[in-house]
Amino acid sequence: MCVDIDEDAARDVASEIREAYEGCDAVGVRADVSSESDSKRVVDICERRYGQLDVYFANAGILGKQKDLEDATLSDFRRHLDVNLIGPFLAIKHASKLMSKQEDGGSIICTASIAAIRADVTPLGYSCSKAGVVALVRSAQDMLVTKNIRVNAVMPGGVMTAMSGEVAQRVAKDGLRVVGYDMNRFPPADPSEIASVALFLASPDSSFVKGQTIVADGGMSNSMGFTLRKVKSRSKL
Repeated sequence: MCVDIDEDAARDVASEIREAYEGCDAVGVRADVSSESDSKRVVDICERRYGQLDVYFANAGILGKQKDLEDATLSDFRRHLDVNLIGPFLAIKHASKLMSKQEDGGSIICTASIAAIRADVTPLGYSCSKAGVVALVRSAQDMLVTKNIRVNAVMPGGVMTAMSGEVAQRVAKDGLRVVGYDMNRFPPADPSEIASVALFLASPDSSFVKGQTIVADGGMSNSMGFTLRKVKSRSKL
């Protein structure tokens, strides 16, 4: 099932899947992940169509524009929480209800961001919502551990998507340089590289991985972003 607030986009992806994999059933469904009724409806459709739910990838999110703190609005902040944090909460809530009926349980994967663990060029609400996803995954896993349901998250850095691309374009347009971010050393990931991590978390290969957040940022959050050079010391020591 391909779920998106843009129904045409969801249907296009479903069509691509059917064309790429002969005999594979795929359907595009419109849903607003911040709506509880929509989230429940998606799981209900899956149960009626397939009889079970093995994997739920809660990947929907919004970024928005960076603003000075004094210009940040409550409505923007709430919208980030609604989509980026409440969306995964509703996904876990309703997916786990169906998965708990299944002997094999299931795997739920959320998308966090390195904006959750470091100051970033993303909006304040985005960073806070993604930090909430990390806590949500840990806590939800503890509640579901006896039901054979795994809850994990992938934490990307920059990714070559339309949403992430807006940040780079905006920074360049404003003539700014992001301190500590070297595009040559830490280029944005291809979406397939993040998808591979999600696939691992969806598969039996990660059967003993529970309540974890896997950082997949090419090493960016692990570096100061510059190369040390030898300099002539002014100190006599």
